[in-house]
Amino acid sequence: MYQPNRIINVHIYVGTTGLVDGDFTKTMLVNGAVSGTVTLGTITEIGSSGIYTCTFTPDVEGDWDPIFEYDSTAYTVGSPYNVVDLETLVNGQVVDVMNIDTWPEMSALPGATPTLLEMIRYVYQFFRFKKTATATLERMFKADGATVIGSAGLFDDGTTFTKDDVS
Repeated sequence: MYQPNRIINVHIYVGTTGLVDGDFTKTMLVNGAVSGTVTLGTITEIGSSGIYTCTFTPDVEGDWDPIFEYDSTAYTVGSPYNVVDLETLVNGQVVDVMNIDTWPEMSALPGATPTLLEMIRYVYQFFRFKKTATATLERMFKADGATVIGSAGLFDDGTTFTKDDVS
C-alpha cells in the first residue's frame, strides 16, 4: 500500500534504450479517470537497460495507474498503485479494538511471559471480581464468585507482612 502525499517510484520496461523524457507521452489515471492535479515526473533510463523510472506524489486515496506511451505503444506498471491513508485506517482499527471488541474473562492465570492483552485482563479481573482472604491465604475468583482462579499465600511474622505470587 502507498500513502497520499508520499513519493512513489515507478519503473517500466520498454526494451528500447536511449530514450529521454520527451520521447514519452505520460498520463496518470486515478480510479480510471485522468488526474488533473498530479503528473508524472521526468522519465530517466536506468543505465542502458531499457528500464525507465520516474516518480509521482499522489494527493488522494485511490488506484493510481501511470501510463507511458512511446511509439504508439502504451506501457503500464501492471496493476495500479493502491493509495490509502494508512494513519486513518490504523487509527480506526485501534479505536475499534479499544472500544468495540470484547474479551472473555480469563479461564486461567497468565503464564510467565504474558501478552499485553493478558496483562490488562489480569489487572481488570483482579480488581473487578471477588477476592477473599484468611490469615494465611488470599483467593481470587472468576465472575461467578465461586470458581477460584488463583491464590496467594499470606504471611505475617509480626514485623513484615508478605504476600506470595498469585498462582
